[in-house]
Amino acid sequence: MDERKILINRVRKELLKDDIKLWLPPYTQEGNENTNTLPQELISRYSSLLQISQDNVRDILENLRSHALEKLQRNKRFQQDGIATLYIQVVKSKQDQASTSNSTTENDNFQVDIHLSDSGQVLRKSCLDRLECHAESIKMICNGRIIQDDCSLLDQKVKHNGRILILKTIKQQNTADSTSTKIAQARKAAATLSKRADDGDYDGHYLEIRDQNGVLIPLESSTKKSLVIAMSLHELARSYMDRKNYTEALSLLFEADKEFSQCDADILNSVDNYANLCLDIVWCYLRLKCLDCLSDAELRLEKCAQCFARCYGHNMERLTAIKGANSHEAALFTRLHLLQGVIAFHKGNKSKCQTLFQQVESEIERLKVKEESLTQLMVMGFSSVEARLGLRSSNGNVQKAIAYIMERQMEIKKRKEAENEERRKKRKRERLGKTIRGQWVDVELYDSLVSMGHDKELVAEALRQSENDIVLSLQALNDGKDVLRACLTEKSSRKKSYVSEEALAQLISMGFDMKKAKASLQRHNGNVERVLDELSSQLSIMSESTAIGNSGFENIETNNNQTDEDASSDTLSEDDEYNENKEELEKTIEDIVPDLKKDEEDYLNLSLDEECEILQEYQVLLASMK
Repeated sequence: MDERKILINRVRKELLKDDIKLWLPPYTQEGNENTNTLPQELISRYSSLLQISQDNVRDILENLRSHALEKLQRNKRFQQDGIATLYIQVVKSKQDQASTSNSTTENDNFQVDIHLSDSGQVLRKSCLDRLECHAESIKMICNGRIIQDDCSLLDQKVKHNGRILILKTIKQQNTADSTSTKIAQARKAAATLSKRADDGDYDGHYLEIRDQNGVLIPLESSTKKSLVIAMSLHELARSYMDRKNYTEALSLLFEADKEFSQCDADILNSVDNYANLCLDIVWCYLRLKCLDCLSDAELRLEKCAQCFARCYGHNMERLTAIKGANSHEAALFTRLHLLQGVIAFHKGNKSKCQTLFQQVESEIERLKVKEESLTQLMVMGFSSVEARLGLRSSNGNVQKAIAYIMERQMEIKKRKEAENEERRKKRKRERLGKTIRGQWVDVELYDSLVSMGHDKELVAEALRQSENDIVLSLQALNDGKDVLRACLTEKSSRKKSYVSEEALAQLISMGFDMKKAKASLQRHNGNVERVLDELSSQLSIMSESTAIGNSGFENIETNNNQTDEDASSDTLSEDDEYNENKEELEKTIEDIVPDLKKDEEDYLNLSLDEECEILQEYQVLLASMK
């Protein structure tokens, strides 16, 4: 913690309370601003009041006086010439910090003079020139939002005397492991994985959006697209947070925040995913000591607290009704209360800070688990998530924790079996097609008739023609097999004529999946315009295997066992370029999935060790305040 900044803030608070303006007489002589005329009485009074040495008080007061005079000059220049001053705080990458003996250098904080009509690109160039890091990737943050290169600073609500946070990330030599590359890969992988689930392609990794009970959630395509990318980026950011790489994590979190902002406000207000994102952003602020981001941090914590109250209840009563008494979100409230206490400390609200820190101390005492008990469960083969949450649910009793973990494993197994059965039916339903009036063929009726020994293709055709009427279907299967076969033969001939190699090649060149393009051509009798409408619509439909309101990617499945019944009987060779792109995409997915494929409650697996350290640090600082 930067104690110098804390001391400055304490002195500034007293100056505001006493309504002392250091840039005016008698503290500054008109026409001779460089002369120090700070009264000894003021220095002595503040030294005694704040328990700071007189030399420190004198130095801080002079520093504040000089800054105030400089700010007056900059304000005058802005009014006359339109040149704004922006205060830049640089947060270095983890690698950059490790390469320097001192994490703070003269280049870490500086000012940029610029016209607000200039674009974000102009500001980026100015910062890069100052930092001498042309080969590095930086992200510029203002008021909790990423500054875009192609818009003016004024349009992005950047103001004179505004504060800009710069996140520096270094690309390693001969690798693609940069944050910008990771972000692009995560977006691409999330879009592909969710499209697979939407198309019913479950032979491999895929993503879906489900609620706490495993029920698939229907959402508008634009909302689904933003949600799946936002939640994927958030989960990737958490993997960086786990490795204490907060700079790269914060960069990913802001990208996720940008995607969440595209979602409907009613959805964000009714689930806890965005609240958890805000909580993680403020946590990164604290770990990176970004004290200049206090206003954004306070706003985000307020949103988080409001959302938690709506989703969980003020006393977690709604959460208890859904999950029972063993809900583990209490650890999130502990982190929230700690961060609220830190904000209160830096705002000088000692009373609120003390109350919150006492609450956090009590919560940590209740939630902490013994290391020996945790180790005992992990030696038995349970994961750290299962072990810690199991012990918390049983108040540290190892035997009860084991019983809880086993019960939870059975619940997850049953839910996944139900989800897999739902997917099997969906895949089979889409293969069977629709009736004449546009209803999906009833999968259960189909299975029932097939179990009687009837031919699969004939059963599907009978149900299509009879509008899922089992009596009429049985009549057709017993007395009209020749008619059904004739219909199937005719359809097969029509389908082949509808799929021209030229149309298929055209669709593949536009980036559409060959198998989906071919099936769509068959459905629309070769009408390329209708096929384009359908495939384009499918591309915008996104989903993800995270429970909204319980944001763990528990259903990212790997299943490469494709049955003969579900496999397509028609295949065409793809060109070399398509295969190359496909291989590259699959490699990207394999690189990203390990960071996403976690226990659904992994984000609740907070050891609270860091919270303990921060609490103790601020309690010492709080005790020094008078």
